Amino acid sequence: MAHIDILTGCTHSIGGIKDFKIATRKTDGTPITFPLDVVFASGSTDTIIITEDFDNRTITLSDDEIEFRYVYPKLCTYTEEEVKERQGHFFRKTLQWTMPKVNPTTQNQLKDFLFATQGEFAISNALVFFTDGNNQNWFGSIDLPFILQIYDTTTGARGGDNQYILSYKADSYNRTLKYIAQ
Repeated sequence: MAHIDILTGCTHSIGGIKDFKIATRKTDGTPITFPLDVVFASGSTDTIIITEDFDNRTITLSDDEIEFRYVYPKLCTYTEEEVKERQGHFFRKTLQWTMPKVNPTTQNQLKDFLFATQGEFAISNALVFFTDGNNQNWFGSIDLPFILQIYDTTTGARGGDNQYILSYKADSYNRTLKYIAQ
């Protein structure tokens, strides 16, 4: 399948990240399994269709109902680079963002997101989809998950610049895809 270069050599060629959604589990609490079963827009190989219920913070892909977290990031970057090795080639995708102001509310939100209700780490398979500064919708990966690579906290900084830094990485055989929300 031919691919379309959307992020060629420039981290801001998509107009920057306006907001993004990240999901780690289905509405029944089970982890998301990959590869995802998706429906492509008629006549397209680079645009998928999802059903989005913003009020309940869920999306539907095929028959899977997935709950997501909506994030308005500070200092957010998304990169995609093609990696060629002897075994073939893939696309390394990285999403990194900063959450300012370490406080009990932020800590509780992160705890709720990072851990399942039974207390186990719930972040093994993450799904990322976002809107860029040009109001284009992008879907990170359908074949392999995003995995948490960096979780860093800075506290006690002068001027109240306490923050969390999170970074996710996916090595995918597919390019970043556009999506249409219904």
